[in-house]
Amino acid sequence: MISRSLLFLTRRAWRSRPATLLALVVAFLGVAIVNLGARGDWIVLENCRLILNPANDGDSFHVSAGKEEYIFRLSLVDAPETEGMDPRRLIEQAKNFEITVPQAIEVGEAAKAFTREKLAEPFTVFTRRSDAMGRSKIERLYAFVQTKEGDLGEQLVRNGLARVHGAKVIPPGFSGLQPEGAGGSMAAA
Repeated sequence: MISRSLLFLTRRAWRSRPATLLALVVAFLGVAIVNLGARGDWIVLENCRLILNPANDGDSFHVSAGKEEYIFRLSLVDAPETEGMDPRRLIEQAKNFEITVPQAIEVGEAAKAFTREKLAEPFTVFTRRSDAMGRSKIERLYAFVQTKEGDLGEQLVRNGLARVHGAKVIPPGFSGLQPEGAGGSMAAA
Protein backbone atom coordinates (compact mmCIF):
# COMPACT_ATOMS: atom_id res chain seq x y z
CA MET A 1 0.00 0.00 0.00
CA ILE A 2 1.27 3.48 -0.83
CA SER A 3 2.26 5.50 2.22
CA ARG A 4 0.46 8.74 3.06
CA SER A 5 3.70 10.71 2.84
CA LEU A 6 4.47 9.36 -0.62
CA LEU A 7 0.95 10.09 -1.82
CA PHE A 8 1.36 13.63 -0.44
CA LEU A 9 4.69 14.03 -2.30
CA THR A 10 3.17 12.80 -5.55
CA ARG A 11 0.13 15.04 -5.24
CA ARG A 12 2.35 17.98 -4.25
CA ALA A 13 4.36 17.46 -7.45
CA TRP A 14 1.14 17.59 -9.48
CA ARG A 15 0.00 20.76 -7.71
CA SER A 16 3.21 22.48 -8.74
CA ARG A 17 2.13 22.18 -12.39
CA PRO A 18 -0.52 24.48 -13.76
CA ALA A 19 -3.98 23.30 -12.74
CA THR A 20 -5.22 24.15 -16.21
CA LEU A 21 -3.02 21.45 -17.76
CA LEU A 22 -4.64 18.78 -15.60
CA ALA A 23 -8.11 20.12 -16.37
CA LEU A 24 -7.34 20.06 -20.10
CA VAL A 25 -5.98 16.51 -19.84
CA VAL A 26 -9.10 15.29 -18.06
CA ALA A 27 -11.24 16.93 -20.73
CA PHE A 28 -9.05 15.47 -23.48
CA LEU A 29 -9.25 11.94 -22.14
CA GLY A 30 -13.03 12.25 -21.77
CA VAL A 31 -13.39 13.48 -25.34
CA ALA A 32 -11.04 10.76 -26.53
CA ILE A 33 -13.18 7.95 -25.16
CA VAL A 34 -16.45 9.50 -26.35
CA ASN A 35 -15.13 9.99 -29.89
CA LEU A 36 -13.29 6.71 -30.36
CA GLY A 37 -16.16 5.12 -32.26
CA ALA A 38 -16.38 7.97 -34.77
CA ARG A 39 -14.09 6.32 -37.37
CA GLY A 40 -13.75 2.74 -38.53
CA ASP A 41 -10.00 2.46 -37.88
CA TRP A 42 -10.50 2.05 -34.13
CA ILE A 43 -10.94 -1.51 -32.88
CA VAL A 44 -13.26 -1.90 -29.89
CA LEU A 45 -12.85 -5.00 -27.71
CA GLU A 46 -15.63 -5.47 -25.18
CA ASN A 47 -15.86 -7.71 -22.13
CA CYS A 48 -12.09 -7.88 -21.79
CA ARG A 49 -10.47 -9.53 -18.78
CA LEU A 50 -7.15 -8.89 -17.10
CA ILE A 51 -4.75 -11.83 -17.30
CA LEU A 52 -2.61 -11.96 -14.15
CA ASN A 53 1.01 -11.86 -15.26
CA PRO A 54 4.16 -10.86 -13.36
CA ALA A 55 5.03 -8.43 -16.20
CA ASN A 56 1.84 -6.40 -15.66
CA ASP A 57 2.25 -2.94 -14.18
CA GLY A 58 0.20 0.24 -13.85
CA ASP A 59 0.16 1.17 -17.53
CA SER A 60 0.91 -2.10 -19.37
CA PHE A 61 -0.83 -5.43 -18.91
CA HIS A 62 -1.98 -8.71 -20.44
CA VAL A 63 -5.65 -8.93 -21.47
CA SER A 64 -7.95 -11.60 -22.85
CA ALA A 65 -10.66 -10.65 -25.33
CA GLY A 66 -12.60 -13.74 -26.30
CA LYS A 67 -9.97 -16.40 -27.05
CA GLU A 68 -7.24 -13.88 -27.93
CA GLU A 69 -4.49 -12.63 -25.62
CA TYR A 70 -3.14 -9.10 -25.97
CA ILE A 71 -0.68 -6.88 -24.19
CA PHE A 72 -1.87 -3.28 -24.00
CA ARG A 73 0.05 -0.14 -23.05
CA LEU A 74 -2.15 2.77 -21.97
CA SER A 75 -2.00 5.69 -24.38
CA LEU A 76 -1.13 9.17 -23.10
CA VAL A 77 -0.05 8.15 -19.58
CA ASP A 78 3.13 6.92 -17.91
CA ALA A 79 3.17 5.16 -14.54
CA PRO A 80 6.49 4.48 -12.81
CA GLU A 81 8.09 1.09 -13.27
CA THR A 82 7.69 -1.59 -10.63
CA GLU A 83 11.14 -3.16 -10.83
CA GLY A 84 14.75 -2.20 -11.25
CA MET A 85 15.36 -3.75 -14.68
CA ASP A 86 16.20 -0.37 -16.23
CA PRO A 87 17.83 1.93 -13.67
CA ARG A 88 18.02 4.83 -16.18
CA ARG A 89 14.25 4.65 -16.72
CA LEU A 90 13.59 4.66 -12.96
CA ILE A 91 15.86 7.69 -12.49
CA GLU A 92 14.05 9.51 -15.32
CA GLN A 93 10.64 8.68 -13.85
CA ALA A 94 11.69 9.75 -10.35
CA LYS A 95 12.77 13.13 -11.78
CA ASN A 96 9.47 13.49 -13.66
CA PHE A 97 7.47 12.76 -10.50
CA GLU A 98 9.83 14.86 -8.34
CA ILE A 99 10.43 11.97 -5.93
CA THR A 100 13.26 9.52 -5.15
CA VAL A 101 13.84 6.28 -7.06
CA PRO A 102 12.59 4.10 -4.13
CA GLN A 103 9.48 6.30 -3.93
CA ALA A 104 8.98 5.96 -7.72
CA ILE A 105 9.07 2.18 -7.35
CA GLU A 106 6.53 2.45 -4.51
CA VAL A 107 4.23 4.59 -6.70
CA GLY A 108 4.70 2.06 -9.51
CA GLU A 109 3.63 -0.77 -7.20
CA ALA A 110 0.60 1.27 -6.09
CA ALA A 111 -0.28 1.95 -9.75
CA LYS A 112 0.01 -1.77 -10.51
CA ALA A 113 -2.33 -2.64 -7.61
CA PHE A 114 -4.75 0.15 -8.63
CA THR A 115 -4.89 -1.13 -12.22
CA ARG A 116 -5.38 -4.73 -11.07
CA GLU A 117 -8.29 -3.60 -8.86
CA LYS A 118 -9.93 -1.48 -11.59
CA LEU A 119 -9.61 -4.29 -14.14
CA ALA A 120 -11.05 -6.97 -11.84
CA GLU A 121 -14.37 -6.63 -13.70
CA PRO A 122 -14.88 -6.77 -17.49
CA PHE A 123 -13.75 -3.65 -19.36
CA THR A 124 -13.60 -2.23 -22.89
CA VAL A 125 -10.44 -1.58 -24.91
CA PHE A 126 -10.11 0.92 -27.77
CA THR A 127 -7.04 0.43 -29.96
CA ARG A 128 -5.71 1.20 -33.42
CA ARG A 129 -3.20 -1.64 -33.08
CA SER A 130 -0.28 0.83 -32.89
CA ASP A 131 2.90 -0.94 -31.79
CA ALA A 132 3.91 0.09 -28.27
CA MET A 133 7.12 -1.96 -28.38
CA GLY A 134 7.96 -4.22 -25.51
CA ARG A 135 10.09 -7.17 -24.43
CA SER A 136 7.43 -9.87 -24.81
CA LYS A 137 7.00 -12.22 -27.76
CA ILE A 138 3.41 -10.98 -27.91
CA GLU A 139 3.02 -7.63 -29.67
CA ARG A 140 2.22 -4.80 -27.25
CA LEU A 141 -0.35 -2.27 -28.49
CA TYR A 142 -1.30 1.24 -27.41
CA ALA A 143 -4.88 1.47 -26.14
CA PHE A 144 -7.44 3.39 -24.14
CA VAL A 145 -9.19 1.29 -21.47
CA GLN A 146 -12.70 2.08 -20.28
CA THR A 147 -13.74 0.64 -16.91
CA LYS A 148 -17.14 1.02 -15.25
CA GLU A 149 -15.67 4.12 -13.55
CA GLY A 150 -14.29 5.75 -16.72
CA ASP A 151 -10.97 5.96 -18.52
CA LEU A 152 -8.24 4.02 -16.67
CA GLY A 153 -5.46 6.43 -17.68
CA GLU A 154 -7.44 9.38 -16.36
CA GLN A 155 -8.07 7.54 -13.09
CA LEU A 156 -4.35 6.81 -12.67
CA VAL A 157 -3.43 10.47 -13.29
CA ARG A 158 -6.17 11.80 -11.02
CA ASN A 159 -4.90 9.58 -8.18
CA GLY A 160 -1.27 10.66 -8.58
CA LEU A 161 -0.16 7.25 -9.89
CA ALA A 162 0.75 8.27 -13.46
CA ARG A 163 1.60 11.35 -15.46
CA VAL A 164 0.26 12.55 -18.77
CA HIS A 165 2.87 11.78 -21.39
CA GLY A 166 3.15 11.49 -25.13
CA ALA A 167 0.76 11.64 -28.04
CA LYS A 168 1.04 10.59 -31.61
CA VAL A 169 -2.44 9.38 -32.34
CA ILE A 170 -5.27 11.80 -31.68
CA PRO A 171 -8.68 10.19 -31.32
CA PRO A 172 -11.18 11.04 -34.07
CA GLY A 173 -13.04 14.33 -33.69
CA PHE A 174 -10.43 15.97 -31.44
CA SER A 175 -8.19 18.84 -32.50
CA GLY A 176 -7.11 20.40 -29.20
CA LEU A 177 -4.63 19.55 -26.47
CA GLN A 178 -1.25 18.05 -27.25
CA PRO A 179 -0.06 16.46 -23.98
CA GLU A 180 3.41 17.10 -22.56
CA GLY A 181 6.13 15.41 -24.57
CA ALA A 182 4.05 15.30 -27.77
CA GLY A 183 7.00 15.99 -29.99
CA GLY A 184 6.03 13.27 -32.44
CA SER A 185 6.64 10.12 -30.43
CA MET A 186 4.52 8.21 -27.99
CA ALA A 187 5.49 7.45 -24.42
CA ALA A 188 8.03 4.72 -23.96
CA ALA A 189 7.12 2.05 -21.48
